[in-house]
Amino acid sequence: MDWLFKDIAEFMPGPEKFFAILIMITVALSFFLFCR
Repeated sequence: MDWLFKDIAEFMPGPEKFFAILIMITVALSFFLFCR
C-alpha cells in the first residue's frame, strides 16, 4: 500500500496531495467496514 501513496505524493503537488490521501483513506475505511 505504501507504494501507492508514494506514487500519489510524487504525482500531486501541495495541498491536493494531502486531500487525495485523506480521501483514499476514507474510501478504504468505508470499503472495509462495508465488506465486513
